[in-house]
Formats: sequence, structure tokens, C-alpha cells
Amino acid sequence: MSARTRRFLGLVGLGVHRTVGRAVRSRQVAFAAVGVAFAVALVVTVGGVSLALASGPVGAEGVDYRIVPASSSVESVAVRVGGPKLGGVHGTAAELAADPRVEYVTPVDFQVLRVSNPETGARTAVLFAGVVPEGGASAVGLSLSALRPGDPRYANGSFDGEWTGEVVVSEATGQLLNATPGTALRVEAAPERSFTVVDRRAGAGAPGLGSVPVAVVHLAELQSVTGGTVGDQADQILVRTDDPSVRGDIERLYPRTEVVAADDVPGELSRTSLPLAVAVVALVTALTVGTLLVGTTMGLATLDDRRSIATFAAVGLSGGSRVLLVLVEVLSVAVLGGLLGVVLGAGGIALANAAARRYVGVPVATVDPRLLVAGLVVSG
Repeated sequence: MSARTRRFLGLVGLGVHRTVGRAVRSRQVAFAAVGVAFAVALVVTVGGVSLALASGPVGAEGVDYRIVPASSSVESVAVRVGGPKLGGVHGTAAELAADPRVEYVTPVDFQVLRVSNPETGARTAVLFAGVVPEGGASAVGLSLSALRPGDPRYANGSFDGEWTGEVVVSEATGQLLNATPGTALRVEAAPERSFTVVDRRAGAGAPGLGSVPVAVVHLAELQSVTGGTVGDQADQILVRTDDPSVRGDIERLYPRTEVVAADDVPGELSRTSLPLAVAVVALVTALTVGTLLVGTTMGLATLDDRRSIATFAAVGLSGGSRVLLVLVEVLSVAVLGGLLGVVLGAGGIALANAAARRYVGVPVATVDPRLLVAGLVVSG
């Protein structure tokens, strides 16, 4: 190892040692690290919200294809109530499910119904989604794992099978009706029937729903309540698959319908660039403020140490060595503050999502490794 290398490593070690010592003794260094951490946390948190805005609707469903009536517009694909419906949906879904390329398929019918809680007297309108549940699947942002798989009420088209009465409600629905698992709910359209809450979830939401109170039940039971048993009607059929060749077979199987790729829906719904513009402005603002705050904080910390720098000059330390020493100290504080800021930023994103789920029912930010790297870059 050359003398120059040893001198360089010695200065680096001295700089780190001085930083640690000053952090313990001097409030200025501690404040500098906290200032850097605050700036980085701001960049990470605001960046998480920005990425969520730029990515379009948060919590969009993961279904690959949607079969909808030919007259449906793209705006009505995600969630639609009323209008033209598909017929014979159970049979079509069964035929599609027999294809080994298809992972999961379910018809979905949407109905807005007045619901009441007999115990408390609470009443509200709820958007019901009727589906054929399967473990691990979800609909309108709610997991279907608590619902019995299949559709017992359908009974091969007779619609006189077992009535499960199971319903999964969103957090908004549960709050409005004061309903928890085990609560019996009455549908005003069919007072002789009742549904029992089997799960209450803070769902991720579906495009266009926001904080709308929603509930998920078995399709045949919703059809029995609303008259959809005539013709076995539903609004759409959702198909999950990893094979794009399935689309052509779906179009041939169900003529006079439209097969819409789920990935196309968010893009079509975002007809303006406003979300992206807001995301870019927010991220640039956070980066600018964060960078200025880091620069100001580190400048003040360096100014506070000018006596030590003058002492090093008096004992013969060259200008280049003094610059290197100051640079190591600045980077040490920046790295310490950057790591703390990344942790605080991730916590800020989690806190923002928790608050958003509580009040609007959907998350508003996303954690991306690129944000963590950006935070560390800003701190440096």
C-alpha cells in the first residue's frame, strides 16, 4: 500500500471518527443529520404519492379480460349498474373455466340495493357485486376467501339450491351499517331473505369506487334477490389468464360482445394527463426542497466547524487534505441522515396509506425501491 493511499484512508478514518464524536458532543451535527433525514423522508413520502398518482387508479383489479355487452363503453367497464347485460353467464363461465389456459373466471353482476341492520336500525344504499367465489380471488377490491367457493344457489340453473346468505362488506359499508362478522343484514328488495356478514375488509378499491360502500355475495343469490335469474344475467364476465391467445377464443365463444383487456381500462379512463402532471410537480418540488434543505443544513454544520479547520491549517495540513476531511464529514452526516430519512419516509408512506384506507377506503401511495435510492442520492 502506497503512502498516498495510507494517507487517504487515514483522512477518511479521521473524518468519520470526528463526525461520530461531534454527533455525540455537538447539537449542530445532530440537527444536521435530522435535517437531512427530514428532507429525505419528504422526498420518499411525496414521491410515493406521486408514483401512485402517475400509475393511474390505485388498486385496479388483476383480471386479464372482461367480457361486456357490445354497447358498453370503456368508461362503464370497471363498475357498471344497469344497461345491457350478458345472458347465460354461468354456462359460459363454466365453458371458459374448462380451458386449461384459464386460471379463474367469474360472472359479475352489480346492483345498488337498500340494506338495513335490524339490530341498530341503520340503513344505507350499498353497491352489491355478485360473483362465483374462488379461494385467493378478489372483486371490487375485497378478498373472496371468506365466501364458500362456487355458487350453491345456482344448482345447475334451477336457482333453488342452498342459500348461504354470506356477504363480505367493505370498511365503509361496515361503518355505515354498524356491521361486523356475524351481523345479519336485510335487503329491502327481498325482506324474506337475509345476509350474514362473514368478513369486513378495508379493501384496495376498484377503479371509480373510492369510498363507495360495497359488498360481495354469491352471484345466484344476488340474481334471486334482483330478478336476474331470468336469462341468468350479469353485467360482465371476468377472466384471469396468462395466455393472450385466450382472447380470440373468448370472442368466438361469446359473439356480439366486447372483450376488453383489463390493462387497457385504467389507461382509457385516464383521458387527461392531470394525474401525471401533479405527480411530476410534486416529485420535483420534493426533490428541490429536499436538496436545498440538505445543502443549507450541511453548510451550517461546516461553518460551525471552522475553528477545527483553521487548526488543521495551522498544524500544516494541506488545503487538499482539509477539503477531503470536510467532504468525508459532510458525507458521513449525509449518509446517516439519509438512512434515517429512508426509514422515516417508508413509515410516512405506511401512515398515509393507513389514513387513506380509514377515510377513503383506498391506499394513496406506493413504496418503490427507486424512491429509496433517490432519497439517498438527495442526501448525498
